[in-house]
Amino acid sequence: MAKTILVAEDERIIRNLAEITLKKAGYQVITANDGQEAVDIYKENAGTIDLLLLDIMMPNKNGWEAYTEIREENKDIPVVFCSGYSDDVLMEEYLHETPADIIQKPYRLNTLLEKIESVI
Repeated sequence: MAKTILVAEDERIIRNLAEITLKKAGYQVITANDGQEAVDIYKENAGTIDLLLLDIMMPNKNGWEAYTEIREENKDIPVVFCSGYSDDVLMEEYLHETPADIIQKPYRLNTLLEKIESVI
């Protein structure tokens, strides 16, 4: 059975490219426009989402805030964060307490798939 990935990205073009790429690779994909929508979708689909792909900087709740809230429902949910910020900024601002997988934007689609496959 195909794994389901929740993609939360506020930039429509990037969100659509990620969705198309992941679907072509055989994953089921659910998309969200921002962090709050990601949390709401996760809660509606509890138990069916296998991985989160979250942009760090989004309106209405950033990726880290969304992940923190989703972890209250499922502490073992795997996550890959996307960001145009440097790893140093991310570590200082968000990831200093919890190690996480990060993919830098702009990313190549094959790099995205490799990261997802290594985490899922």
